Amino acid sequence: EEPQPTATDPLFVFGDFNFRLDTRAVVELVAGEAGVAVALARDSPEVPLQLNAPPAIFERLLSAPLSFLLQLTGKPPAILARFLSAPFSFIRSALTLHGKIVCSRLSAACGWLFGATPPASAPTPTPAPTPAPTPTPAPPRPAVILSAKSIELVSLPALLAAPAGLRACDVELAAFNEAHPTARLRELPIDFQPSYALEVGEGRAYATKRCPSWCDRVLMDDRAFALVAASPTPAVYGSSFHPSRILTDHDAVHLAFTL
Repeated sequence: EEPQPTATDPLFVFGDFNFRLDTRAVVELVAGEAGVAVALARDSPEVPLQLNAPPAIFERLLSAPLSFLLQLTGKPPAILARFLSAPFSFIRSALTLHGKIVCSRLSAACGWLFGATPPASAPTPTPAPTPAPTPTPAPPRPAVILSAKSIELVSLPALLAAPAGLRACDVELAAFNEAHPTARLRELPIDFQPSYALEVGEGRAYATKRCPSWCDRVLMDDRAFALVAASPTPAVYGSSFHPSRILTDHDAVHLAFTL
């Protein structure tokens, strides 16, 4: 007969808890309070909603340490210095928040800053009898796209490179502990990439069927937490995905410590 747990045994609870990030907090993070207001006013499961980033996201990007910008772009410091010394209005019009890159994808207007060959000088046009119409500027690219069962954070690489903002939107465990103070669960600090939802296949990319989140967790009660804290070797809490091949839409998350 298997031994039955007692009230003094340490309790570990692990698996896919389906934790989701607070969508409102995520929208506010990338599109500001104005973006939240627009999302609430135009909430519709049928029509995708594109929200633009507020100026604050550009200010945060420009105030980031040079090492962070180098990590995003992979470009030499001299190239970045030329870019960062440009007027703010020029930078704002040139930067885009779209696709799988943030700082390194620039409009054609300033592609030369990152080593692209500048366009050849156009010949002087023959004066026309009437001035050519001013082209309509392209609409700003969105920071977040919301639709039914889908959320695309086009600034995701920058958010994952400095994930404290996204982690602040992870509130379900705190809500559980507040509602059940006698059954409080704890975990080690999260210092790994969101474990869900990954695109299955080569490389590592996130699907848009849900906002990336830390679904897979190892939780414990106070006794188990004390056991882990007493480990003679530092406990390791993280994910163990194979970076070149994703077999499921979840990362495998593990906790390792010494008794």
